[in-house]
Order: sequence, then C-alpha cells, then structure tokens
Amino acid sequence: LRRLFGGGPVDFEGRYYRLDDAHAFPTPEPRPRIIVGGETTVGAELAGRYGDAVGFLSKIDASTLPGDAQSLLSELKAVALAKSGQSGQALIELRKVAQAKPNDAQAQYQYGTAAYNENDLDTAISALEKAARLAPSDAGIQSAYAKVLSHKARTVRGDSKLSYYRKAVSASQSVVNQSATY
Repeated sequence: LRRLFGGGPVDFEGRYYRLDDAHAFPTPEPRPRIIVGGETTVGAELAGRYGDAVGFLSKIDASTLPGDAQSLLSELKAVALAKSGQSGQALIELRKVAQAKPNDAQAQYQYGTAAYNENDLDTAISALEKAARLAPSDAGIQSAYAKVLSHKARTVRGDSKLSYYRKAVSASQSVVNQSATY
C-alpha cells in the first residue's frame, strides 16, 4: 500500500492477490495513514510493524475497564509501541502492567528488561529484583537480574560498586546452582 500511495509501479505476489506494474492515480496527498486494529498480541505486533496507528488501542478509555482489562490493554499497547520503535512509550505502558500485577514475575521481568533497554538501570534493578524474588528458579530472570547488576556496578564507584557486584555474583550463582549445563 505504501508504495502504491507513492504512485507505483508496484509488483507484488502474495497469498491472496498479485500486482503487476500497478500504479495509483491520482496519487493521494497527503498519503493516507494505515490504521491496523487487532485484539491479540500478534495483532498489536502487526500494528506496530506495519501501521501508522493502532485503531482500537487509542480509542479505549482504560479507566472505564476492570483492572485485568486495563493491564491487558497496557500490554497490547506496549507491544505495538515497542514494535513501532517507541520504546520509551512502551516502557510507560509496561510500568502500568507491573504496578497492576506486583506479584507477577513475568510482568516485573518485562518491565525490568524494557527499562534496561532504555538504560534506566535503577528501574531495571528494582523490577528485576522483584521478578527474581517471585521466580527464584527461573534462570532467565536470574540471569537478567545479574546482568543489570553487573552493568550498574560498572557505572558507580566506591562501596556501591562492590555491593552491586556482590549481588550480581549471588544472582549468577543461583543460575549456576539450578543448571547442570550452565
């Protein structure tokens, strides 16, 4: 569609249709926005990857929804935002999910890893520490927690540096103890 909106020519062969030397006349100005809607995580990913806007997510007033539905809406928004390159906005949505689900290790993990990717080490440590406490036998969570602690240790000085390294070693040891192949 985007290439057609530019006038063409476009050649395309897909599962359901085929275009050979296709042109769009008149060329639309301004180019129409592509709005993608969906009710699943896959739909949200497609919206973030191919759309200019997510049709259903922006129209819903989350405050009118029950708590679980608010969390689901934030999760879907976060996926779409992350896929469209808006990781800072995705982090805001993941914060909402983590706050709504304080005892959900995966929610804390997703928030922590998103914060780490945004270089917000203090938020990442806090969220991943919660996730590690909630899921002490999850090697992936423990590894992520150790990684962010090691990163933080490299950015500070003095006693704080040693404290972060000690915590990182402890989290790493937890991973090693759980896995015979690590």
